[in-house]
Amino acid sequence: MDEPIDNPPPVLYEGQAIQIVRTTQFDKWLLTLRDRLAKSRIVDRLDRLAFGHVGDAKSVGDGIYELRFAFGPGYRDLFHVAT
Repeated sequence: MDEPIDNPPPVLYEGQAIQIVRTTQFDKWLLTLRDRLAKSRIVDRLDRLAFGHVGDAKSVGDGIYELRFAFGPGYRDLFHVAT
């Protein structure tokens, strides 16, 4: 055992991360959102989605999904799953 136990080799998990591409229309909407807590929670949710944690999402057809948020006035975020 020549390698120290505290220096394990890196492990890559392919297929675990999702690439998030935000539109300018979404970014403009997010900037105009006055509820700072809601804005923070939406960005946090997108960060978790990028790591593969989809959470409460529903298919609306043709590879498009709706992220549903359990706060605010019924925020919804649509995303497309590219194959």
